Amino acid sequence: MKKHTQLDGSGDLYTRTKRLVSPGDIFQLGLFPLANGTKWYLGIWFTVSPADVICAANRDRPLNASSSGTVTLSGAGDLVLLDAASNNETVWSSNSSAAAPSAVAQLDDNGNLVLADAAGAVLWQSFDHPTNTYVSEMRIGKDVGTGAEWSLSSWRHAYDPSASDFRYVMDTRGSPELHIWRKGRKTYRTGPWNGLRFSGIPEMATYKGMFEFQFTDTADEVSYMYHACDGSPPSRVVLHESGVIKRMVWDSAALRWRSFWSGPRDECDRYGVCGAFGVCNEVDAVDYNNQNLKIERKKQLERYIVLGKQLTSFLPSTSKDEESKAQVQLEDDEALHQELICNSSVLGSWSAK
Repeated sequence: MKKHTQLDGSGDLYTRTKRLVSPGDIFQLGLFPLANGTKWYLGIWFTVSPADVICAANRDRPLNASSSGTVTLSGAGDLVLLDAASNNETVWSSNSSAAAPSAVAQLDDNGNLVLADAAGAVLWQSFDHPTNTYVSEMRIGKDVGTGAEWSLSSWRHAYDPSASDFRYVMDTRGSPELHIWRKGRKTYRTGPWNGLRFSGIPEMATYKGMFEFQFTDTADEVSYMYHACDGSPPSRVVLHESGVIKRMVWDSAALRWRSFWSGPRDECDRYGVCGAFGVCNEVDAVDYNNQNLKIERKKQLERYIVLGKQLTSFLPSTSKDEESKAQVQLEDDEALHQELICNSSVLGSWSAK
């Protein structure tokens, strides 16, 4: 496997056997396979953990197994991924705003892929285009002037990095805070920034000596980022395909990632799960990090659905539409979750769940 530290316009091509590495060999850029080697993507990953990709450029347009993908700089100075099996068709391009035939691409030790002109001015950088992961020195937020957002979108599956339904975005209305959205519905909020941390993430107070946090709230920009302190292990924050945001830190002794924090933590941590007047029963709520409990809850929901179908068969057949509505309501997982973990408060009602 050949490794190089920068890519210039000399006509050099990067293929499946050639990678771009950061100066300290902390990150690598190259082509990687998913779906049992049937799909190939251009991505960036930690050298210590190649399976954990922080960025997939052509996430919505993979190369297939028979393709011969190459990465190079175009004559205009754009970084491009070409499919040699299709007459060098452009599969992905950086589409930088300014033409710079003498541009150079370099992968920094923070994982940022930077395309710069001969004078060193940045033409394009991968940190402005996050996918499902952000790392140290990467912003999550919004450029107030242009409206551009730096946000995360989850993978569809572990073997499919195309953008799915979950998004992690900065809400700039009122006191800024981070939200997870799914199909126009808010599913989680961090709470507003209180000057030191997000109010709903008390764990951030325990990261002293490992991370430093930076929150920007000006007329031009509202954003959040973290900086890894010197000597800190590799870390990343990932929006999982399940809709859970997780902070992961590399354990060099165990050679694995450990979860330092996740949100929502459990079913009661989901935004508005029991409505305005409902009270969530934390005893019955399932911890999203406990896979055994999640499996058991799924089985419990399936039992409720089977029972619901049985009960539906005894309903008076008033009309097809009424029966369809009853069936949909009985099979609604969200409603079943609420019945299992929500109690109405003194001022609430069943309709407020």
